[in-house]
Amino acid sequence: MYEITTDDIMRVANTYFTKSNRTVATLVKKEAEPVEEIVDEEEIE
Repeated sequence: MYEITTDDIMRVANTYFTKSNRTVATLVKKEAEPVEEIVDEEEIE
């Protein structure tokens, strides 16, 4: 087995994780519909 050190991880991270090659995404949760609109009143009775 190979032994990977924290220095190895930091070296690789500093090589590949740069500002020039990153993508930033923002996930926006869709607003929930009110329960009255989801459930049909006939199904409740």
